[in-house]
Amino acid sequence: MMSETQNQAIFKEGTRDIHNYYKSLFEDVMKEAFFRRLNTPDRQTIKPQQNMPQIISMEECEQIGFHIEEMIFKNVVNKLNESHQPTTELPYFDQLSIDIAQADDINQDSPHEFHSEIPSLMREEYRTLDELKQHCLFLYLFTNDKEEDEIVESMSWHFEEAMIKRAQTLINQC
Repeated sequence: MMSETQNQAIFKEGTRDIHNYYKSLFEDVMKEAFFRRLNTPDRQTIKPQQNMPQIISMEECEQIGFHIEEMIFKNVVNKLNESHQPTTELPYFDQLSIDIAQADDINQDSPHEFHSEIPSLMREEYRTLDELKQHCLFLYLFTNDKEEDEIVESMSWHFEEAMIKRAQTLINQC
């Protein structure tokens, strides 16, 4: 029953509140990481002005998160292609992307193994990241929680979108 202008104003305010929440969360995490590094035994003899770790901005952290997600996607694609024999002249990942893009009924309840294999590979990749990279990925993905399951689920959605875009590119090339 609200006008489009009211809907947009509410959406804009909600987005601003969420952004501010994540910004304060990010700042708290960075301060904690900063002070944890300062309090390590090898740093206690260093004068305060020497070798102080630099705190990165939220924008820099989001950029790091973007690049980390891209790296994880690349690694997952490589692992998929290495572990599966292609059934066509296309690499396994490319054919899988086309199959997903052309199927109307593929969803999380379908028996396709990629629904468990891809998140499993992403989980492995996520676990290899250091704490800063995990935090940056969390902020980039804009998830509700920093738990591993939430991060992997969000990356899986992005990955499936990337697969559909890849399929469209391949189909258009034919």
